[in-house]
Amino acid sequence: MGGHTTPNDYRYQQAPLARGERGSMASIDSIQKRGPGPGGWRQPELSEVIAMLNYRLDAVQLNAAAYLQHLTYQNDKVKSELRNLKGIPPIVALVDHPNKEVYFAACGALRNISFGKDPEIKSTIVNCDGAFCLVKLLRKTNDRSLIEIITGTLWNLSSNEALFKTLIERALTALTDEILVLHSGVKQSSAGAEEGKEKGTSPYPEWEKVLINTTGFLRNVSAAEIDERKKIRECKGLIDSVVHIIKSQTDPENKLTENCVCVLRNLSYHLHIEIPNHDHYKETASSMRGQRFGLGKTAVDCGCWELLCQPDLIKEYGRLLDSKNPHVLEASAGAIQNLCAGDWTCGREVRAKVMEQKSYEKMVKHLDHENELVIQAMSGALCNLALDPLHTTELGLMAVPKLMSKLPDGEGPLMYSEQTRMAVLSALYVILEDPKKTQELYKLVQLKDPDNRYSEREVRAASLVLQKLWDHKGLRRTLLKNKYKKTDFELTKKTPSNKKSKGSSEKEAPKEKGPEETTHLLQERRDSKDDPGDMNFEKGKLNLKQQQKYTHLTLLFYYGIDKVSFSVQLF
Repeated sequence: MGGHTTPNDYRYQQAPLARGERGSMASIDSIQKRGPGPGGWRQPELSEVIAMLNYRLDAVQLNAAAYLQHLTYQNDKVKSELRNLKGIPPIVALVDHPNKEVYFAACGALRNISFGKDPEIKSTIVNCDGAFCLVKLLRKTNDRSLIEIITGTLWNLSSNEALFKTLIERALTALTDEILVLHSGVKQSSAGAEEGKEKGTSPYPEWEKVLINTTGFLRNVSAAEIDERKKIRECKGLIDSVVHIIKSQTDPENKLTENCVCVLRNLSYHLHIEIPNHDHYKETASSMRGQRFGLGKTAVDCGCWELLCQPDLIKEYGRLLDSKNPHVLEASAGAIQNLCAGDWTCGREVRAKVMEQKSYEKMVKHLDHENELVIQAMSGALCNLALDPLHTTELGLMAVPKLMSKLPDGEGPLMYSEQTRMAVLSALYVILEDPKKTQELYKLVQLKDPDNRYSEREVRAASLVLQKLWDHKGLRRTLLKNKYKKTDFELTKKTPSNKKSKGSSEKEAPKEKGPEETTHLLQERRDSKDDPGDMNFEKGKLNLKQQQKYTHLTLLFYYGIDKVSFSVQLF
């Protein structure tokens, strides 16, 4: 566990504190004192504390729950032992206790227990109706401190992919109705009331931690599969609230903004094929003339999913490209990439809007970002912007030199990962039309050499970019004049070597399970005890998700997935 992140590795996720432990442990000690140590005090065994949870005295249950909150703070061994001793169900049962102090302590214990990498602990909590009890309590309490603990625990539970469906069924509507709609400011705004926001301050400072927890939960579960993703999009008031939070934020760096833009990026994934009657919006060369999507609609006139495509939100994504938070940059570009994917009317109009507001210039600038995930996201967004031939020339002039600079020159260490090189090659396939725009075409030629140190998919990707150039008959004379040969532009069929040069400094990647993929981490809320302390960080393991075709990128987390889609089928 570390307290700091480095510029090049921001995968450690911070999460805020909640309420400290409650009660006096002296009361616990006075109940069972077999074999006291020096001074007459003995720390109770874990099994003894679990047994106390079932006592009929409120004071005993209160102190047992508080003590378990203390014991499980950042202690995975105790959490695992607690589960093995079947101590989680009696804690969950206390969430429904009539005594406020008891259920407060039980919720605090569950928050600590639910934090961590062990999916079995999270599953145990949910399977004994933990999520149900927490949501039931959420609906009847007005205590902001308790609500913060409940939403933080739900955020922790949502980091287990296997629980996405259950958590969406049990918690989505309650979190939307009780938290987002009530405390995001969207309700007051839609009624024409003043938000009371002053420049540089949050319009809801007292509820910001709760909103961070809630949007952290949504950030995770919105990475579910298609049916659950549709349910989230269709949840009344959810998208309105998240969009409103982004618009009302003056700080593009903070955690709330980060969570919200990641939620919208996820909900934009495969939007062009998942919306109702999606064939109605599909474009052909003839249908593009005169047809127009409702980008000019007001929020009141829009359906839930249509809010994801509105011009004022596209403008916000452009504003967020000025952020210094790499998560915000990546998600903003990812949202644009998703909306621009596919041959549909909305995609064309979003591409036009992004080009009109010059957001692509910021994307090109961020191709030099120190974080590779940002480079990959910007490459993907530029790739889909260039799907409209009207934009290819303008994008090529600015982006091609930057993109080519990310490819290795055949000598020295590899400066970027395979995932980054693949994202760059995908963008070049669409954007690079004129070899006169770059003096570095030799990089593509050497990259397709099957005897070199690159993967098979990189070799094929570089070959396809070069083949596309050669297919333009008007370019062949220029290529030959620059001493390139026809064979330089032919598809490489020989199986490449998997060996890397000794001079390579490329980080070792996880074992591949499929073709196109990138990696990232999900959010999880931290646990706490009596001492507030500082923000904490926890690192997860990287995992990969298999895809059948190179038609999109999937950002797969150890705890879940944030999704980004490509529309162009390449390799």
